[in-house]
Formats: sequence, structure tokens, C-alpha cells
Amino acid sequence: MAKLGELYRRLTDSDMLILEYMVSNIRKYEYIPVENFMKKFRRLWSQKEVIARINKLNELGIVKKHESMDAYRLKIVGLDCIAIHRLVSSNVIKALGDSIGVGKESIIFKGLASNGDIVAIKFYRIGRRSFRHITKVRLYVTNEDSSWLIRSIVTGEREKEALTILNRHGIPGVPRLYGHALHTIVIEFIDGVNLYKVNRIDNPLEIFRQIINIIKNSYRYAGIVHGDLSEYNIMIQYSNDLKPYVIDWPQYVLADEPRALDVLKRDVIQLTKFFNRRFRVGIDPDGIIKHITTSNST
Repeated sequence: MAKLGELYRRLTDSDMLILEYMVSNIRKYEYIPVENFMKKFRRLWSQKEVIARINKLNELGIVKKHESMDAYRLKIVGLDCIAIHRLVSSNVIKALGDSIGVGKESIIFKGLASNGDIVAIKFYRIGRRSFRHITKVRLYVTNEDSSWLIRSIVTGEREKEALTILNRHGIPGVPRLYGHALHTIVIEFIDGVNLYKVNRIDNPLEIFRQIINIIKNSYRYAGIVHGDLSEYNIMIQYSNDLKPYVIDWPQYVLADEPRALDVLKRDVIQLTKFFNRRFRVGIDPDGIIKHITTSNST
């Protein structure tokens, strides 16, 4: 299959109209009957033209035909293309580069923002592999969100909401949000590695302190708890000094929710266990939780 950027460049404005129509009906239909496309676009194109455009999208692997009905559904790569189109049209990005990371729940590309900044473009991929994890820690996903595409969109929207709040309060150590479309977010590019890949740090307690400051500031000033904090959701940027970033915020919990303190404790315990195990430090999670939640702590 063609690279995502190459695939996107093969689409015309007319193709985008069809894909946008499919997105607008994503909660109503899994497979949209061809007759619905005919009714929608009858003033623009003949029936033959409509069928030809749908066939093109099918051949490109952007939509999929039903096995027994004359109906089509949108595939995740089609959702990707619409997200790119919206981000380009809204002047958020001007170029999509190569993939730089693939996880259970997302694929990340390097890109170029409209102002020339290098950015990371994250496309959420909520599917069967990650569903058990999502239903365990991401309580915002409900049974009504039956489509994997819808689940991906909801997750992207959640991360956009969290980063918007965190950025508004100027929380250091949180990626800057450039823009959002559907299941896709555009954030600053962090030149570093995930914490779980780091086996040695000269001063692990200092890095731990910086991470806790991010969590403390997020909790106190932005009113947000991460909700799934682990060594997989922390990036270590290599520059003159090591600098941690806390990433992946769609599972956030508002600090005034009844379960927020329990979620915060779980986050801190998870992080503490990793540092104690990997770097042989003796951190007491209870003391850290008190430090975060006590208003006069420094």
C-alpha cells in the first residue's frame, strides 16, 4: 500500500467530498448504501460518476465494499486522509513526512507546521489489540462507541481537550498543541526517547522530581490528572540537560471528579515502581502523593 502522504496526494476535492459525507454519517451507518451516495450527490454528478469515484476509493483501499450488499464503509486510512485534509485546509500543517513511531493505539508521523516548525502528527488507531487496555483505563469509551473509527475520534478529541487546558495554563513539560482534526492531533516534535527505553540516568532522582512537578502543576493549576501515567507515556528529551515530557493525555481525569485522587495515586505508584525497579532508588509514593496534594508543599 502507498505511504499515507502519497495516498493523500492522489485524492481530489471530489474524493474529499465523498469521504467527508462518509465521516458525517459515521455514527448512523457502518456501511453506507450506494443509493445514499446517489441522492446526496445527484446535483453534482451522474450516477455513473458517483460509482466511478467510489470505485476509485475502493481500489485505493480507502473504503471497503460490503461482502453481500451494494454499500461501503470508511476505513481508518480514509479517516486519516480526511484529517490531513482538514489540517491542511485550516493552515495547521503543510507537509506530512515519514512514520516515526507505531504503538498499540496510534501511529506517529513527522511533519511540518504551517509556520515551519517540525511537529509530530499522531493518528489514533483504536482497534481490537488495544481494546482491553482502553476499556480498563479509558472509562470515557462506552459501548455506544461501537465503531473502532468512532473510538479513535473520541480518543483524539480527548487528548485535544487535555492539551488545550494544559497549554492554556502554561504547564511546562507538556507538548504544545498545534491543532486537531477527528482522531488526529498535531503537537510539537520532541527529539528524545520513551522513558522505558532508558537504562541509565546520571541523576534519576532529578528526572523523577521534574516529572512529579509536571504532574503536580497539572493537578493544582490545570485541574487535570493524567490517568495512565507510566514509563511508556514519558519522553526524555536529550539536549544540554535531560528534560522529561509527559505525553498521551486522552485518559485524563478532572481534579474535581470523585475518583481523581485514586487515579492520581495510581499514577504516582506506577511511576514510583518503575524508578525504584529500574534505577534502584528508594522513593516513597505516599510522600510524593502528599507533596502533590498538600497546598503548602514546595
